[in-house]
Amino acid sequence: MKRSEIFFDSILLPLDFLAIVVASIGVYAVRVSPQVRAFRPVLFEVDLPLREFLILVLIVAGVTLGIFSLLGLYTMQVTRRAIDEFTRILAGVTLSAMGIILWMFLRAEIFESRFILVGAWVAAIVLITLQRYILRAIQIRLLERGIGVHRVVLVGESEVGDHVSKQLSVHARIGYEVVGRLTRVSRDDLEDILRRDGIDEVVQCDPALPEADNLTLLDFCDEQKIDYKYVPNLYSTLVSNVRTKTLAGYPIVELRRTPLDGWGRVVKRTIDLIGAGGGLIILSPMFALVAFGIAWTSPGSIFFRQRRIGRNQQPFEILKFRTMIKDAEQKKKELLKFNERSGPLFKMRNDPRVTPLGRFLRRARIDELPQLWNVLRNEMSLIGPRPHLPQEISQYRTEHRKLFTIKPGMTGLAQVSGSSNLSFDSEATLDIQYIEQWSLKTDLQILLKTIWHVIWDRSAV
Repeated sequence: MKRSEIFFDSILLPLDFLAIVVASIGVYAVRVSPQVRAFRPVLFEVDLPLREFLILVLIVAGVTLGIFSLLGLYTMQVTRRAIDEFTRILAGVTLSAMGIILWMFLRAEIFESRFILVGAWVAAIVLITLQRYILRAIQIRLLERGIGVHRVVLVGESEVGDHVSKQLSVHARIGYEVVGRLTRVSRDDLEDILRRDGIDEVVQCDPALPEADNLTLLDFCDEQKIDYKYVPNLYSTLVSNVRTKTLAGYPIVELRRTPLDGWGRVVKRTIDLIGAGGGLIILSPMFALVAFGIAWTSPGSIFFRQRRIGRNQQPFEILKFRTMIKDAEQKKKELLKFNERSGPLFKMRNDPRVTPLGRFLRRARIDELPQLWNVLRNEMSLIGPRPHLPQEISQYRTEHRKLFTIKPGMTGLAQVSGSSNLSFDSEATLDIQYIEQWSLKTDLQILLKTIWHVIWDRSAV
């Protein structure tokens, strides 16, 4: 999902809300204006003064956005057909207006101003359609300049591939650019295209492509965090019972790496910003006390900074309260033979490098709290996979590369499912499970379990 798509679809919701409010207030202002009063007196001001009207408008606007969501008006994609969008806007606003009429009927209230009801209905449709048209025009202009374009590789020798390639070349405004066309699957060719032009999506256009080639494509896309889509045959479409999109007139099925895309990504980032910002403010007195304690009990800096690898293997500096002696990293080589954990990670209970205060901070998980700053900087999330050390990545197997699909978290499914007692493979399996099955419910459960572990679990080292 391109950032430009997320941006444009994210601002649609507040703009739609604003359009409904402006349309309703505008029509109300016209109806109570002296010019209109001269032709038709106002009879409803006592029953529906401006303050109550505003409250009603805000409620109706919220309900209308909910209807729009159900109608798919906030489903993130490159562009939409204008007629389809207008039809859904018309249906959504009409359903909302019908709801108002039903509500007034059930409450036995007589709202005399049919002008406001009809006028607001028309004005809302016009304003919403107009602002969406302007946004679409801006988005198309950016697409024509190469901003937000999906760079696609078509795989397979078939009439479907020929037709899709032609349509995407002719209709550049739909936001796709064919950067490669492969009749056979070659990892070297895919990597050459990736280095030269970049790849956002691979579309497999040949239902008869050999299984070995399909597996090569899947492994390549999974490792490079590239969207994989395919044109299904009739049998696979019926059996899998999947919802498909269309590309150049053909149905395509997309294999999603994680539900944390589109609106899921927006919602999670919003929660991260609120949680990290609020946490830093609320915990600032405790931060001051911990900082004083670290400075008083051992020489060295208050914070420990370490290079970690995040989403899409981008490096960043993780921030923690220092819990070890000043030259801890230099002494790590001497302790590698005491590693109590299989895999690329180093874990040692009763690590002699940990200071007495540091041991308390670790057991209480207080040392991790400065990572709220990493969350605020969009380097981490409140909940996600464990942050990765650069030296560990060289030892990761192919299936572990999926851990870089999303941002690492301060806590995660692995941390609340066994803490440091888990093997690396078990931890990676749990983190991949979280990536593939993310939901707000899962995040809430992990958050509650984290609080429980902070109070009762003593396996932190």
